[in-house]
Amino acid sequence: MGLRRKPGSPAGRYATPWRTRMAIHHLNLRLVGKKTHAPGAAGAAMRYFTRAAACQRIDAVGGASTHPKALEREAVRQEEASRKNARICDKFVVSLPAEMSLAERVAVTRAFLVRLTQDGRARAFACYHGQETQNPHVHIMFFDRDSETGKRVQRMTERGGADRIRLMWEEVCNTHLARGGHEDLIDRRSLAAIEQERDAGSVDRLEEIESFD
Repeated sequence: MGLRRKPGSPAGRYATPWRTRMAIHHLNLRLVGKKTHAPGAAGAAMRYFTRAAACQRIDAVGGASTHPKALEREAVRQEEASRKNARICDKFVVSLPAEMSLAERVAVTRAFLVRLTQDGRARAFACYHGQETQNPHVHIMFFDRDSETGKRVQRMTERGGADRIRLMWEEVCNTHLARGGHEDLIDRRSLAAIEQERDAGSVDRLEEIESFD
């Protein structure tokens, strides 16, 4: 994944991938299912996310507690309530921009959780790790079920679900980067795709210049 500059910035639309300071797009998504994982997998994952040695802050959207033991019990409850071949939850690891302050990272994460859960109709939990390092990131566990109707709110089981989530994060994160006055934006595309578009733009510009000769 890569980054891009806001249109009109002096160095052009895209920044080079070898810069030491950049807004990195990384969102790794994995499902936890009753057919794909051993019993207790959701609770074990939550226990790992919330371990005291790594977790610096917990946020929750959907009316749940942020106490580690309560979150583990919630994950177990969700697993037990799922049918035998169900997708229990989705786990995300999301890189947070190092150029953001901690307050900005919390704000963008919470905004993402609100959109992900459709204003709390479903439940999502975020555990912040590495906030004092150059690799600040957050572990998110998302239960894609409306708390009242039981229906999916993000349709994660449908084709293209992961791509929609990555686009959602890109949009939310770039809104907050721009709001904070940060020059670099994230781009969910591969670096190869970004470079290809940049090179195509350079060729178009060269042809435009040559047409005036």
